[in-house]
Amino acid sequence: MIAQTLKDQNYLTQSELNQIQSDEKARDVPVVVQEDDNGSDQGELEEVADGEINPKEYDYLLSMPLWSLSEEKVEELNR
Repeated sequence: MIAQTLKDQNYLTQSELNQIQSDEKARDVPVVVQEDDNGSDQGELEEVADGEINPKEYDYLLSMPLWSLSEEKVEELNR
């Protein structure tokens, strides 16, 4: 399962990212919030069986266009 592989590789879930953003807001630190391409937020995530990871937790990565993973895009972001 892709979601389990991402978790095993220590990628943060959407819930973990939301918690970080919430903690930063509580400290009055400006946070840049990105919406997905269709302008909607992640919404509530479905519950799954214990020990399983909801694949929707990684939609922010899995829905990323492949062109955004190119070396040129990385260089652009680093500039």
